[in-house]
Amino acid sequence: MRPPAFAFALLAAALSTGLVASNYWFQFGARGGQSSMQNSGAAASIQTVVPQLISDGSAAFWVGEDLANGAFIQIGYLVENQSGDYPSLCTQSGCSGYEHLTAGDAEWFYEYFPSSSVDAFLGGIGPDGSAGGNGAFNNYSFHSEGDNWYFEVNGKVVGNATLGTGLSGQNTPIAFGEIANTTTAAQEVNPVVFKNLMFYINDEFLPVSQGYSYLGYGVGSSSSIANPYGVQEVKNRVNNFLAGSGLPQPANGAQLWTFGYMLSIVSGYGNVSNSTEYTAYSRASIDAPMFMYVGRGSRGVFLKWMGTGLGSYTGTSNSSTVLMDSNITETMLWQPQYLLDVSSAYGNVSGSGWYNANSLVQYSVRANVIYSNSTFRLLFSGWNDGQDNTTSSVLLVSPVNISAQWRQQYLVNATSNYGNVIGSGWHDRGTDVQLILTEPVVNVSGTEKISFYSWSNGSKSSTLNVNVARPIVLHASYRPQYLVTLKGIDINGNPVAAYGFSIGNTTFNNSAFLYSGVRYTVDSAYYKGYKMQLSSSIMSNSSTSLLIRLPLYPVAVHATDIFGMPVNASVTLQLSNGTEVHGYTGSNGTFVVQDVPLGSAVGSALFSGINESLAASRGTVLHIIYISDLDIAVFVIVIILAAVIYVIASRKVLGHRHEEGGTGGTAYGNAQDKPADQPDQK
Repeated sequence: MRPPAFAFALLAAALSTGLVASNYWFQFGARGGQSSMQNSGAAASIQTVVPQLISDGSAAFWVGEDLANGAFIQIGYLVENQSGDYPSLCTQSGCSGYEHLTAGDAEWFYEYFPSSSVDAFLGGIGPDGSAGGNGAFNNYSFHSEGDNWYFEVNGKVVGNATLGTGLSGQNTPIAFGEIANTTTAAQEVNPVVFKNLMFYINDEFLPVSQGYSYLGYGVGSSSSIANPYGVQEVKNRVNNFLAGSGLPQPANGAQLWTFGYMLSIVSGYGNVSNSTEYTAYSRASIDAPMFMYVGRGSRGVFLKWMGTGLGSYTGTSNSSTVLMDSNITETMLWQPQYLLDVSSAYGNVSGSGWYNANSLVQYSVRANVIYSNSTFRLLFSGWNDGQDNTTSSVLLVSPVNISAQWRQQYLVNATSNYGNVIGSGWHDRGTDVQLILTEPVVNVSGTEKISFYSWSNGSKSSTLNVNVARPIVLHASYRPQYLVTLKGIDINGNPVAAYGFSIGNTTFNNSAFLYSGVRYTVDSAYYKGYKMQLSSSIMSNSSTSLLIRLPLYPVAVHATDIFGMPVNASVTLQLSNGTEVHGYTGSNGTFVVQDVPLGSAVGSALFSGINESLAASRGTVLHIIYISDLDIAVFVIVIILAAVIYVIASRKVLGHRHEEGGTGGTAYGNAQDKPADQPDQK
């Protein structure tokens, strides 16, 4: 929706001629003195004050001027009472673009009227809220370059217009507040500060040295209702005034300010240095804060004023006045101070506060140990500046943050009924600690002692490494140990000279101290250089000797002939321990090697040039049968005897047959070979 005719199309025109009156155009503010005539521009710093709760018409605050040829020009900000789309740029050729403005917000605007009468808005409007929030100051200005005039907000050009002249002539700058196109005088205007009304001449802006009040109406405005608004100088400051409701209403042309003296405030701290012009011979206030903070941890403490010039003040009161009999400079003197911030996550510390620069300041922590409970504590380990003592000091040449450092510690409570435990006590959290028993063994006699058995956590090592991730409670338990002698026997129960018995990972010769009532497994033993694996369970409750049966077996080689008669064979055996054994079976035909580990042997037996392989394990008796010379002789005799017997027997049979069949015939008779039992054929 487009609003009705733009309010300020008539506002500016009210200062020129040729327009028909329409409602009321209340104006209130200041005009420059004659010394500001013949200028080429003007400027003013105007405070944005919102909201302005105007229900009828519009509010505007601007700086403007009539030109030598009757044209008019102005720039400032407006506050509309109706939201809608307003033209953002208008020239005599028409408007281009619109801005949506929200009722109650402040937007910069500029407006101009050429010397010929124009009853339409010419100028531009900034975006919604472009004049800033409440309390903001903006510098609004215009100046000419030839006939072309430029409009600026805070030094940035926002528009321009050619108006046929570059001078104001006899006209002076004006700075007004205005309620435009209203039907009532009941609109409340929150006062707005105007300062530094200036005019442009010789390519520079100069302050307007005299200002005079104006309370009235725009040209062509109805005037049947008295203008209710006022204007007032801000204290006695030159070129600094308020315009709005509830202010004094001096007569038009009353002097608001004139030439005065400068009061310059100088400070080495903070952004408080400034210069303000005051009416000559008036009294001006000077006020300094007791503290000036210039950075994190840095401040100045007000010491005194040092004044120069007639009417100045020198003294220690931070609030005073000066009589402006001349230009005056008041200098604030400060004592620099720095903040010492002493902190700690635990316990109580002292020393924090503000101290004069270059002071040597002491700080401390009350306790170096803080117990949370009987097993957890905090141990002071120094300050972050490298100091180790609970009380230290620092030279303050800048702000300083000092914090106490603490180590978390847990109690490692390791106890023993005998001796002490090295490593027991308080330790830093997360560290590794070695616990060592000072008396792991207590000797009772040559065959008995009391020895460390285990920690309460099950560890069997008298030297124990623990990580201190929490409180630790450990106790070392002890048990009696007795001297136990181990004696080896072979598979038949005969004693053997075994040595190097092993229990677990511990190897000893024949005697060892063993815990009473604890069952052990003897897992190996050495015999004749050979390590035999065992699994013998033993336990003892006193000093004693224990028999350990070892896998030792006799290896026997028995050599005979085929008739079972012993023969003397040469035997060579390679035992499991690498030993080579030689011998003969002898007259009884037997060669025996006693206590062979595992009964394991390989080798050979040689007799009469015949070599037989041998392999034995776990007491195997090896039987070898050979054919001896006697066996061969017997075989020969037997064969001969068999042959003789066969011949004799054969002859007897043949003789018998001869007797039956006739002399010279065969057993079958003549050539017919007729069997004896066959009858003759007739």
